[in-house]
Order: sequence, then C-alpha cells, then structure tokens
Amino acid sequence: MEPNGYIIRDCRKKFLPLTELESQKKEEAVQIEAVYFNNRNQIKNDSYVNIKELLNEKIIIKFNQGINDFISKYSKEGKPNPICTLTIDVPIPNFSSLPYSYQPFILAANVTAKDDKICWNIFEGNRIDILNWLDPIIKESKHGLLAH
Repeated sequence: MEPNGYIIRDCRKKFLPLTELESQKKEEAVQIEAVYFNNRNQIKNDSYVNIKELLNEKIIIKFNQGINDFISKYSKEGKPNPICTLTIDVPIPNFSSLPYSYQPFILAANVTAKDDKICWNIFEGNRIDILNWLDPIIKESKHGLLAH
C-alpha cells in the first residue's frame, strides 16, 4: 500500500502468442495453392490482368485438400456453401493526376465447390453491363483498377 492509502497494481491483461494458448482443439484450415483462369493461365499475386479476361473467364481457386467436407462442417445447414467474392476497386475520377479515392464493388457471381477447387463465374447477364460501365473509366484512368 502506498503512503496515500492507494493500492497500485498492474491490471493489464496479457495476450499470449497464439502458439502458447493451451487449447486441446486444433483449428482446421485449408491453404490456397493456386488461382487461375479456366483456360489454365495462373493468376500470380500482384499481377496485371486484363479486365475483359477477368470477367470473361471462370476463376478457379485450388486448395491443398478437398474443400466440400471442410465447407460443410462450418455451414449452417451442413451443406457446401462456398463463399468467394471478387471486388474491383474503381478510381473515382478527379481533376488532378492522382485519384483521391477508390470505390469498391463486389461482383455478383455463381460460386461452386468441387473436390479441391472453388469456381467463381460472373453471372452472364452482368458481364456485358459491367464491361460497358467500366470501359470509359478504364480509358480515362491512368492508374487502373484493383481486383481482390
């Protein structure tokens, strides 16, 4: 006890590194091995991709193990329900040479899972509309789009 009558102690909670947690249950995970277009061209991280190719091809994500059982285990109904989104960040034009903001758009698509792969395929009706909408933006932009 301090002379003024107060008790001083450290009441901060310590956060252990995840490797030191005493958990009997090991978390399951799958690892992405590759991402490629349906035509088998691999999409490397941070690579430049033509927007038309991006929207005209199916995107395949290959995992290190079968994905259906893993997805079923964590879905509400116990059925495979893969979730995979493709977001395009579109620059908002301005009068300077640099964009001051990007607007994210999540593209609606059909997503299926089979064996060790998830397949992302944009809805057919959306493809042409999105290409028509993005075409003038791409032509005016010096910075391109970001897809993730």
